[in-house]
Amino acid sequence: MADEPKLLTIGEAARKTKIPRDTFALNYKRWGISYIRITGRVIRFRDCDLDMWLEDREKMATKYVEEERADGLLSPPPKELSQLQGLIEHRPEKCCGVYFLVRDDKTVYVGESVSILSRVNQHRDKDFNRVFYIQAGEDRHDIEEYFIGKLKPEYNGGIQ
Repeated sequence: MADEPKLLTIGEAARKTKIPRDTFALNYKRWGISYIRITGRVIRFRDCDLDMWLEDREKMATKYVEEERADGLLSPPPKELSQLQGLIEHRPEKCCGVYFLVRDDKTVYVGESVSILSRVNQHRDKDFNRVFYIQAGEDRHDIEEYFIGKLKPEYNGGIQ
């Protein structure tokens, strides 16, 4: 008998992907993660499908990485953002993308918006002194989720 794929519960899948359980449960369909309906409301995720989804996410996010720092930066970005292609530092224009709020040399918040300027202006409650952003289209939410998981910024709900 061939090896059966390992089936994971929502909680196990969330731990594997390092996404909070509630966020995973609300978004797995929108993110296109394959699942198997066992009965009624009981679903499971194939371990191998999650591995492929994680690989695709990593590829999508790394398409923004390049070997050299992007032009137009006012000062060197934090080390954790230094390889992002198209990274811009200054007051964000009215554009669509993913933004990084930085305090000193640490990313403290990652967000996405169709209007970065408007959204950044709403973060008066956060302690930051620099803003970086990359322009992105429809994939901006996936990019945001990737960097929240990778950087674990303190203002993104204390994601561990």
